[in-house]
Amino acid sequence: MKSKLFILSVMLIVSFQLVAQNNISSLQSKGALSLGLHLGVSQSGTDTHSWGRHGESIFSQAHLLIGLNVNYQLSSHINIRANWFYTNISGDDNKLEGPCSDVNDNDVPGSCHMQRGWKFESPLNELGIDLEWHILKRSRKSLSSSNDNFEMVQSERGTFEKNISPYITAGVALTFTNPTINFTEDNFPPMSLQQKDKDDFSSPFLHFPIGAGVRFDLSHNLSMDVEARGVFPQTDLLDGMSAVTNFDDERNNADAYHFLSLRINYQL
Repeated sequence: MKSKLFILSVMLIVSFQLVAQNNISSLQSKGALSLGLHLGVSQSGTDTHSWGRHGESIFSQAHLLIGLNVNYQLSSHINIRANWFYTNISGDDNKLEGPCSDVNDNDVPGSCHMQRGWKFESPLNELGIDLEWHILKRSRKSLSSSNDNFEMVQSERGTFEKNISPYITAGVALTFTNPTINFTEDNFPPMSLQQKDKDDFSSPFLHFPIGAGVRFDLSHNLSMDVEARGVFPQTDLLDGMSAVTNFDDERNNADAYHFLSLRINYQL
Protein backbone atom coordinates (compact mmCIF):
# COMPACT_ATOMS: atom_id res chain seq x y z
CA MET A 1 0.00 0.00 0.00
CA LYS A 2 2.75 2.46 0.97
CA SER A 3 4.73 1.77 -2.22
CA LYS A 4 1.63 2.36 -4.37
CA LEU A 5 0.85 5.65 -2.65
CA PHE A 6 4.51 6.67 -3.01
CA ILE A 7 4.44 6.08 -6.79
CA LEU A 8 1.25 8.12 -7.17
CA SER A 9 2.63 10.87 -4.91
CA VAL A 10 5.79 11.13 -7.02
CA MET A 11 3.64 11.43 -10.15
CA LEU A 12 1.59 14.21 -8.51
CA ILE A 13 4.70 16.12 -7.42
CA VAL A 14 6.25 15.90 -10.90
CA SER A 15 2.94 17.00 -12.43
CA PHE A 16 2.64 20.05 -10.19
CA GLN A 17 6.27 21.01 -10.88
CA LEU A 18 5.62 20.89 -14.63
CA VAL A 19 2.50 23.02 -14.23
CA ALA A 20 4.30 25.52 -11.99
CA GLN A 21 7.22 25.87 -14.40
CA ASN A 22 4.84 26.39 -17.27
CA ASN A 23 2.89 29.02 -15.34
CA ILE A 24 6.05 30.97 -14.52
CA SER A 25 7.00 31.17 -18.20
CA SER A 26 3.48 32.15 -19.31
CA LEU A 27 1.92 34.38 -16.66
CA GLN A 28 -0.20 36.16 -19.24
CA SER A 29 -1.67 33.01 -20.77
CA LYS A 30 -5.30 32.08 -20.27
CA GLY A 31 -7.23 28.93 -20.94
CA ALA A 32 -4.57 26.32 -20.09
CA LEU A 33 -6.55 24.83 -17.20
CA SER A 34 -9.90 23.05 -17.57
CA LEU A 35 -12.28 21.07 -15.39
CA GLY A 36 -14.08 18.00 -16.72
CA LEU A 37 -17.15 15.95 -15.82
CA HIS A 38 -17.27 12.27 -16.98
CA LEU A 39 -20.39 10.29 -17.75
CA GLY A 40 -20.38 6.86 -19.38
CA VAL A 41 -20.43 3.10 -18.90
CA SER A 42 -17.94 0.58 -17.54
CA GLN A 43 -17.23 -3.08 -18.21
CA SER A 44 -15.01 -5.64 -16.52
CA GLY A 45 -13.51 -9.06 -17.00
CA THR A 46 -13.36 -11.21 -13.85
CA ASP A 47 -13.67 -14.82 -12.71
CA THR A 48 -17.49 -14.70 -12.94
CA HIS A 49 -17.93 -12.38 -15.93
CA SER A 50 -16.70 -12.43 -19.55
CA TRP A 51 -18.30 -9.53 -21.42
CA GLY A 52 -19.07 -10.07 -25.08
CA ARG A 53 -18.37 -13.83 -25.02
CA HIS A 54 -19.35 -17.10 -23.31
CA GLY A 55 -23.02 -16.27 -23.79
CA GLU A 56 -22.84 -12.70 -22.40
CA SER A 57 -23.50 -9.58 -24.46
CA ILE A 58 -21.26 -6.54 -24.46
CA PHE A 59 -23.86 -4.82 -22.28
CA SER A 60 -24.08 -7.60 -19.70
CA GLN A 61 -22.95 -6.40 -16.26
CA ALA A 62 -22.34 -2.88 -17.64
CA HIS A 63 -22.53 -0.09 -15.05
CA LEU A 64 -22.92 3.67 -14.92
CA LEU A 65 -19.63 5.58 -14.82
CA ILE A 66 -19.19 9.06 -13.35
CA GLY A 67 -16.17 11.16 -12.46
CA LEU A 68 -14.20 14.39 -12.53
CA ASN A 69 -10.85 15.55 -13.85
CA VAL A 70 -8.51 18.52 -13.91
CA ASN A 71 -6.66 19.01 -17.20
CA TYR A 72 -3.68 21.29 -17.89
CA GLN A 73 -2.30 21.99 -21.36
CA LEU A 74 1.50 21.83 -21.26
CA SER A 75 2.20 22.33 -24.96
CA SER A 76 0.57 22.30 -28.36
CA HIS A 77 0.47 18.47 -28.23
CA ILE A 78 0.61 17.43 -24.56
CA ASN A 79 -1.84 17.76 -21.66
CA ILE A 80 -1.53 16.38 -18.15
CA ARG A 81 -4.61 15.49 -16.15
CA ALA A 82 -5.71 14.16 -12.77
CA ASN A 83 -8.73 11.81 -12.84
CA TRP A 84 -11.33 10.40 -10.49
CA PHE A 85 -13.66 7.68 -11.79
CA TYR A 86 -16.44 5.93 -9.90
CA THR A 87 -18.40 2.88 -11.06
CA ASN A 88 -19.30 -0.67 -10.04
CA ILE A 89 -18.12 -4.07 -11.26
CA SER A 90 -20.02 -7.34 -10.93
CA GLY A 91 -20.25 -10.90 -12.16
CA ASP A 92 -22.71 -13.79 -12.01
CA ASP A 93 -21.92 -17.40 -12.90
CA ASN A 94 -25.59 -17.99 -13.69
CA LYS A 95 -25.29 -15.67 -16.71
CA LEU A 96 -21.99 -17.16 -17.92
CA GLU A 97 -22.44 -20.19 -20.18
CA GLY A 98 -18.81 -21.20 -20.46
CA PRO A 99 -16.94 -23.14 -21.75
CA CYS A 100 -14.40 -23.59 -19.01
CA SER A 101 -10.70 -24.29 -19.45
CA ASP A 102 -8.56 -27.15 -18.24
CA VAL A 103 -5.01 -26.86 -16.88
CA ASN A 104 -3.69 -26.69 -20.47
CA ASP A 105 -6.02 -23.78 -21.34
CA ASN A 106 -8.14 -26.00 -23.59
CA ASP A 107 -11.89 -25.35 -23.66
CA VAL A 108 -13.96 -27.99 -21.89
CA PRO A 109 -17.63 -28.28 -22.98
CA GLY A 110 -20.31 -27.74 -20.38
CA SER A 111 -21.80 -25.03 -18.22
CA CYS A 112 -19.40 -25.29 -15.31
CA HIS A 113 -19.94 -21.65 -14.30
CA MET A 114 -23.72 -22.09 -14.09
CA GLN A 115 -23.21 -25.25 -12.04
CA ARG A 116 -20.93 -23.33 -9.67
CA GLY A 117 -23.33 -20.39 -9.31
CA TRP A 118 -21.05 -17.81 -7.64
CA LYS A 119 -21.50 -14.05 -7.99
CA PHE A 120 -20.00 -10.82 -6.70
CA GLU A 121 -20.37 -7.05 -6.82
CA SER A 122 -18.10 -4.19 -5.81
CA PRO A 123 -17.77 -0.43 -6.05
CA LEU A 124 -14.71 0.73 -7.99
CA ASN A 125 -12.91 4.02 -7.52
CA GLU A 126 -9.91 5.02 -9.62
CA LEU A 127 -7.55 7.91 -8.84
CA GLY A 128 -4.79 8.60 -11.35
CA ILE A 129 -2.58 10.81 -13.46
CA ASP A 130 -2.56 10.65 -17.28
CA LEU A 131 -0.53 12.22 -20.04
CA GLU A 132 -2.71 13.14 -23.00
CA TRP A 133 -1.01 13.41 -26.42
CA HIS A 134 -2.95 15.20 -29.16
CA ILE A 135 -1.98 14.06 -32.63
CA LEU A 136 -2.78 17.41 -34.25
CA LYS A 137 -1.08 20.59 -33.14
CA ARG A 138 -3.33 22.84 -31.06
CA SER A 139 -3.16 26.38 -29.75
CA ARG A 140 -4.45 27.67 -26.47
CA LYS A 141 -7.55 29.78 -26.71
CA SER A 142 -7.08 33.15 -25.10
CA LEU A 143 -8.86 36.48 -25.03
CA SER A 144 -5.51 38.28 -25.02
CA SER A 145 -2.29 37.83 -26.94
CA SER A 146 0.93 36.64 -25.35
CA ASN A 147 4.34 35.19 -26.14
CA ASP A 148 4.49 31.66 -24.85
CA ASN A 149 6.60 28.56 -25.39
CA PHE A 150 4.08 27.48 -28.01
CA GLU A 151 1.54 29.25 -30.22
CA MET A 152 -1.02 31.55 -28.64
CA VAL A 153 -4.14 32.76 -30.35
CA GLN A 154 -5.25 36.38 -30.27
CA SER A 155 -9.00 36.06 -30.37
CA GLU A 156 -12.12 38.02 -29.61
CA ARG A 157 -15.54 36.78 -28.56
CA GLY A 158 -17.48 35.98 -31.70
CA THR A 159 -14.46 34.68 -33.68
CA PHE A 160 -14.63 31.08 -32.44
CA GLU A 161 -13.58 28.24 -34.76
CA LYS A 162 -14.54 24.63 -34.03
CA ASN A 163 -11.70 22.10 -33.97
CA ILE A 164 -11.55 18.31 -33.71
CA SER A 165 -8.52 16.81 -31.95
CA PRO A 166 -7.86 13.03 -31.69
CA TYR A 167 -5.62 11.99 -28.79
CA ILE A 168 -4.17 9.01 -26.90
CA THR A 169 -3.51 8.70 -23.17
CA ALA A 170 -1.31 6.71 -20.80
CA GLY A 171 -0.84 6.98 -17.07
CA VAL A 172 -0.72 5.45 -13.62
CA ALA A 173 -3.64 4.91 -11.24
CA LEU A 174 -4.74 3.41 -7.94
CA THR A 175 -7.88 1.27 -8.10
CA PHE A 176 -10.01 0.76 -4.98
CA THR A 177 -12.51 -2.12 -4.73
CA ASN A 178 -14.49 -3.69 -1.87
CA PRO A 179 -16.13 -6.87 -3.22
CA THR A 180 -19.08 -8.69 -1.71
CA ILE A 181 -19.01 -12.37 -2.75
CA ASN A 182 -21.86 -14.88 -2.66
CA PHE A 183 -20.86 -18.54 -2.81
CA THR A 184 -23.44 -21.31 -3.24
CA GLU A 185 -23.83 -23.96 -0.55
CA ASP A 186 -23.32 -26.80 -3.04
CA ASN A 187 -20.05 -25.31 -4.33
CA PHE A 188 -18.70 -23.63 -1.22
CA PRO A 189 -14.88 -23.29 -1.55
CA PRO A 190 -12.61 -24.45 1.27
CA MET A 191 -12.21 -21.92 4.07
CA SER A 192 -8.43 -22.10 3.70
CA LEU A 193 -8.68 -20.77 0.13
CA GLN A 194 -11.15 -18.07 1.14
CA GLN A 195 -8.80 -16.99 3.90
CA LYS A 196 -5.87 -16.90 1.47
CA ASP A 197 -7.79 -14.52 -0.80
CA LYS A 198 -8.66 -12.32 2.17
CA ASP A 199 -5.02 -12.24 3.24
CA ASP A 200 -3.79 -11.47 -0.29
CA PHE A 201 -6.43 -8.82 -0.99
CA SER A 202 -4.64 -5.44 -0.91
CA SER A 203 -6.76 -2.55 -2.19
CA PRO A 204 -5.82 -0.14 -3.71
CA PHE A 205 -4.29 -1.91 -6.71
CA LEU A 206 -1.70 -0.26 -8.96
CA HIS A 207 -2.76 -0.04 -12.62
CA PHE A 208 -1.46 1.47 -15.85
CA PRO A 209 -4.38 2.83 -17.91
CA ILE A 210 -4.25 3.58 -21.63
CA GLY A 211 -6.89 5.15 -23.83
CA ALA A 212 -7.85 7.01 -26.98
CA GLY A 213 -10.40 9.70 -27.69
CA VAL A 214 -11.50 12.67 -29.74
CA ARG A 215 -12.04 16.22 -28.46
CA PHE A 216 -14.65 18.47 -30.04
CA ASP A 217 -14.54 22.22 -29.36
CA LEU A 218 -18.08 23.45 -28.67
CA SER A 219 -17.44 27.10 -27.76
CA HIS A 220 -14.73 29.40 -26.40
CA ASN A 221 -14.87 27.67 -23.02
CA LEU A 222 -16.55 24.31 -23.62
CA SER A 223 -15.28 21.14 -25.26
CA MET A 224 -16.48 17.53 -25.33
CA ASP A 225 -14.40 14.34 -25.26
CA VAL A 226 -15.48 10.90 -26.38
CA GLU A 227 -13.01 8.42 -24.89
CA ALA A 228 -12.38 4.69 -24.55
CA ARG A 229 -10.08 3.64 -21.72
CA GLY A 230 -8.82 0.46 -20.09
CA VAL A 231 -6.10 -0.93 -17.87
CA PHE A 232 -3.37 -3.51 -18.28
CA PRO A 233 -4.35 -6.43 -15.97
CA GLN A 234 -2.23 -6.39 -12.83
CA THR A 235 -4.14 -8.49 -10.28
CA ASP A 236 -6.64 -11.33 -10.06
CA LEU A 237 -8.22 -9.90 -6.91
CA LEU A 238 -10.36 -6.99 -8.09
CA ASP A 239 -13.31 -9.31 -7.45
CA GLY A 240 -11.77 -10.76 -4.28
CA MET A 241 -11.46 -14.23 -5.86
CA SER A 242 -8.22 -15.86 -6.93
CA ALA A 243 -7.21 -18.91 -4.91
CA VAL A 244 -10.83 -20.11 -4.69
CA THR A 245 -11.12 -20.21 -8.49
CA ASN A 246 -7.86 -22.08 -9.15
CA PHE A 247 -7.95 -25.35 -7.22
CA ASP A 248 -5.68 -27.31 -9.59
CA ASP A 249 -4.00 -24.53 -11.56
CA GLU A 250 -1.63 -22.05 -9.95
CA ARG A 251 -1.89 -19.70 -12.94
CA ASN A 252 -4.45 -16.96 -12.34
CA ASN A 253 -6.24 -14.95 -14.98
CA ALA A 254 -5.88 -11.29 -14.05
CA ASP A 255 -8.97 -9.07 -13.76
CA ALA A 256 -9.45 -5.94 -15.85
CA TYR A 257 -11.94 -3.12 -16.45
CA HIS A 258 -12.75 -0.68 -19.25
CA PHE A 259 -14.49 2.69 -19.58
CA LEU A 260 -16.39 4.35 -22.41
CA SER A 261 -17.15 7.94 -21.47
CA LEU A 262 -18.32 11.31 -22.64
CA ARG A 263 -16.64 14.24 -20.92
CA ILE A 264 -17.65 17.90 -20.84
CA ASN A 265 -14.70 20.25 -20.21
CA TYR A 266 -14.91 23.84 -19.05
CA GLN A 267 -11.84 25.94 -19.83
CA LEU A 268 -10.97 28.39 -17.04
